[in-house]
Amino acid sequence: MRQYLLRWLRKGDNKVLGLLIGSTGLSQVLPILLSPILARFYSEEAFGYFGIYIGVVAMLSVLNAGRYELAIVIPKSNVQSKEILNICLKLSIIVGVCLTLVSIPLKQVLFKLLNVNFGTFYYFIPISAVFLTINQAFFYYLNKTEKYNTISFNKVIQSSSNLALSLLFGIINLLQTSGLYLASLISHFFVLIINSIKTSGIGLWRFKTNRLQLLLIKKYANFPKFAVAAHLLNATSQNVPVMIVSSLFGLKFAGFYAFANRLVLRPISLIGNSYGDIFRQKAAAAFAEKGECKGLYIEFLKKLLLIALVPSFILFIGGEKIFEVAFGQNWNEAGKLASHLSVLLLIRFISAPLGNMFIIAEKQRLDLIWQTILFLLLITPVAVFQFVELDFFAFVDLMIVCLSVGYLLNIVMTYKFALGNG
Repeated sequence: MRQYLLRWLRKGDNKVLGLLIGSTGLSQVLPILLSPILARFYSEEAFGYFGIYIGVVAMLSVLNAGRYELAIVIPKSNVQSKEILNICLKLSIIVGVCLTLVSIPLKQVLFKLLNVNFGTFYYFIPISAVFLTINQAFFYYLNKTEKYNTISFNKVIQSSSNLALSLLFGIINLLQTSGLYLASLISHFFVLIINSIKTSGIGLWRFKTNRLQLLLIKKYANFPKFAVAAHLLNATSQNVPVMIVSSLFGLKFAGFYAFANRLVLRPISLIGNSYGDIFRQKAAAAFAEKGECKGLYIEFLKKLLLIALVPSFILFIGGEKIFEVAFGQNWNEAGKLASHLSVLLLIRFISAPLGNMFIIAEKQRLDLIWQTILFLLLITPVAVFQFVELDFFAFVDLMIVCLSVGYLLNIVMTYKFALGNG
């Protein structure tokens, strides 16, 4: 094992991996360490509100730029990537305004459906989605141009400012249910400002559409045609569980789910995303040159499995006790939930970075089919719930089994794409 790790650390991409994972680790360690404090400032219901807010923002952000941001990494020319980034900025603002207008008459319907009441903060949701989409577009451009220092800096700023503001709002005790998501909104705004300053010299904020942009819009038209629907389904599959829990079992249980997700799935997923960033860039280059990237795919699959196996096992056998000791008996149910989620953590951690093969191999139609299957698997427990009485944990276990099947299918499909045989 030691020899394997030494060979791994000597590989060329590890300086970049170390930078990205280091910044990701720093941005996640502090929130985890300070979570016992946040758990005492904010109630289970507050974390339920936060989980629902973040979930809706994530789903809306898929619509804003027509998923053209995913095409930024594909062209060989950075000039074309810059033009696609400009397209994304314009689309995000236009679509964001439209979504804001559409959301106004839907306010009370959504409150009743999700069993929540965001009050006036409801109107911050589409604004947050615009900030998130623009920052994602900047991220892909920085990844394409190998500006990993800036990517790492942004991750630390976003996480640290989010944490500081969450603590501040908790201490002053004025925003008991909205402090967590308001802190998230402001931290994304900080990163947007930093990205705008860092790229101010390349003339991005132009609202006139040139001929090259029209050609690129046409060339990558499959992204809005297929990737929007596919990734909206994916965002729904990842974020709607907390909404389902709120609707069926109440905000308190939604808070347990959101809290467990924040401490378990989210940190390990962000580490996986750092590997996904490197895999996307290297696999895209290999696929463009050789028409396949089987060796690279298997290499990353092994690395991801090695990383996720130990924390998944620890959570499986001791999640409930860890949460009880760290956060108190009020969060005992969240610890039990974290233990149940450990299996899903392992499978999703592996499949998410490798899922970039759908983009690299330009398999948007198959991506849409897979996302549809995943969504159907997700709502299967809801359908069962209508006919069979299930308690909270039985419902969650059924949902975990269904989602695990979907992510295993993802691994099988993306491996076939990496073979390059069509």
